[in-house]
Amino acid sequence: MLQLMLMRHGQAESVFDAETDHSRALSKYGKTQTQHQAHLFPTKTGDRLLVSDAKRTVQTATILTSTWALATRSRSPLMDSSSGAYLAESTTLMDLIRMTPPDVQRLWLVGHNPGIGDLISVLTGEYVPMATADIAQIQLTLQHWEDLDSGQGRLTGHHQSLRP
Repeated sequence: MLQLMLMRHGQAESVFDAETDHSRALSKYGKTQTQHQAHLFPTKTGDRLLVSDAKRTVQTATILTSTWALATRSRSPLMDSSSGAYLAESTTLMDLIRMTPPDVQRLWLVGHNPGIGDLISVLTGEYVPMATADIAQIQLTLQHWEDLDSGQGRLTGHHQSLRP
């Protein structure tokens, strides 16, 4: 079975500190949150990342992969950045997930709310409040990513990040 790891980006800087929402960077605390989460979830063979192309999500994914690389002293999973994932609705995120290569066993999707939270609800029927750097683990009841549809997931964990 396939596993989906949904992660909301780490805490970002204020909207007043960036030119656009898309260019908002992680705050110092957001970097700490993300690194903490990376240590809790080591990479596995067959992992891949799908990441919104916003600065804060790319930074979140980069911290994950660099932390994993240091911890395992091996190559990090491949990371795909998508402009389509930026502030995307759950239907768009599902379309992007369906394009995952068949050799991927666990997909990390690093994105934004409300899309991430809505996707959890669509896949599992459960509401999970996703604060910054939270991770939701979903076990999918399918063999091929391209077959993804609503109601095909079971929430197996909600891992809250550090709180200020």
